[in-house]
Amino acid sequence: MTGKSKKRIKIQIILLFSTLLFLTVMAADTEEPRFQLNIDDTVLQKGVSTNLVLVIENASGAKVIEIQGLENFDTLSQGSSFSTHIVNGRFSQTLSYNYLIMPLAEGDFSLKAIIEYNGKRYESNELQLSVREGNKPAGEEIGDLFLRTDVNRKELYFGEKIALNYELYSRYNLEGYGFTSQPDFTGFVTREISQDQLRGNYLVLNGKRYVKYDVKKYILTPAGTGVFTIPAVNLQVNVSTGGFFDSYRTVYLQTEPLEFVVKALPEEGKPENFRGLVGKLEAGSLFSKNEVEYGDSLTLKVKLSGTCNLDNLTGLFEGNIPGFSVYETEKNRVEEIRNGEYFASKELEIILVPERSGKLEIPAIEIPYFNPETESYEKVFIRGAEIEVKGEAGFSGEDSLDITQSEEAVETIRIEQLSYALADDSDYLTVKIKRADLGTAVYSLIIIIITGFIIFYSLKYWRKRNGRLAGIYRKVKQENDKYALFDLLNEMIKYSYNISLKAVSRERLKREISDKNILENILPVLDIMENKDSTDGDLHLMKERMIKIYRDII
Repeated sequence: MTGKSKKRIKIQIILLFSTLLFLTVMAADTEEPRFQLNIDDTVLQKGVSTNLVLVIENASGAKVIEIQGLENFDTLSQGSSFSTHIVNGRFSQTLSYNYLIMPLAEGDFSLKAIIEYNGKRYESNELQLSVREGNKPAGEEIGDLFLRTDVNRKELYFGEKIALNYELYSRYNLEGYGFTSQPDFTGFVTREISQDQLRGNYLVLNGKRYVKYDVKKYILTPAGTGVFTIPAVNLQVNVSTGGFFDSYRTVYLQTEPLEFVVKALPEEGKPENFRGLVGKLEAGSLFSKNEVEYGDSLTLKVKLSGTCNLDNLTGLFEGNIPGFSVYETEKNRVEEIRNGEYFASKELEIILVPERSGKLEIPAIEIPYFNPETESYEKVFIRGAEIEVKGEAGFSGEDSLDITQSEEAVETIRIEQLSYALADDSDYLTVKIKRADLGTAVYSLIIIIITGFIIFYSLKYWRKRNGRLAGIYRKVKQENDKYALFDLLNEMIKYSYNISLKAVSRERLKREISDKNILENILPVLDIMENKDSTDGDLHLMKERMIKIYRDII
């Protein structure tokens, strides 16, 4: 062993003994163990989170056995932190357990921690807490940050649509917010109304200025009758602190659980032509003109609006109008939430083509609906009109044909079948036919007339069909909501194949639609609708598939 090696060993031994001596002195000067339970506020609000901290000082290795009373709270998150301090030569250690908790019920509760350290049991201080009702209405005492669940009706009828709003009120600056999980809407068909998340409106409540944020807005349609519940869900709110390292603190708020009673529509007084419209309904109409030339057309514009569910109203005229060909298209449709209530409007354009001259009557149209407020069936009316059609149907005198049989003509004709000669009266054209070919000519004329009728009515049918589909196609190109797009696809398939995508299985769909190209474009759209986490790319794919379906149908 060299001299340098011996010297190095001596130095290491001295350092080891010095360290042990230092730790012994520090241990002698360490404070007594202390256990302290702290909370942000002893008066809490149901559905609003708060911070609970258990501080353990100078008790390294201590084990938390339980916090008595914590079962009355929902523990949203928990963590720990450790720190050491030397002050005036005295050594201390601090271990903090942090809990983010939310009261589950109203009432008075207590919290106390039980800790085990060095084989002994210790108790922290006891906290006495009071929990009050959350989601207080305007006019009562409220906090600086709270959440409201706003719904205009909890008792409704099957077929009725309602609005559900989740509103956040804050006196703080916010960095963001969002539900920790999606609300459970079992028993309802839902449509979400998109919102600008951090766009708020200022208002004053109880003399305090708040910013109100529309967290989420939904349109709910019950899928059946009975009692349905939408459970509470937690909203995470990031409140700005302005700090350099920790720019925000997290607060959790809870929505109000909702229970809905959905009643069946009464059978008493139900009109025979009732189409399932439920809500309040208003109607307005306008004819483009009351006089029209034969061969021209006129237009009836109708606007329906109100809190009524208009999904089942696909057309006004269930049959034909005597004397008119009818072509209906849907020009515009709106579905939104106004002042906390569901609102819908639909604009229809009906093109009427007269089939004969004279005075023709367009009868008034009645549209029955069920009013939930009066709990009775009511009607709105689209006024009728008397239309004067001028001009005559058919060919004019100049276009008429004079089929003649002339012995003299037969003797002078020198062609095999037909010849044309001008009569003495230059205003007429005479067609001369051999007697032997008369039967063939008449038969050919009958075939031409029948073929003309077939072509005429085929064109009439396809013009009406393609006009309806073209109206749907135009709306597809303008629409950017996947639920509205799916409604348009359902309308297109229902009109073309008399089946509803909302009411048939995929297996039946494959049986009913023989065109493989159409079927291969429908199935990806159904996959998108079944996937709740859809993207803008999915929306583009939906529109692309629907355009292909339209082109294949026509």
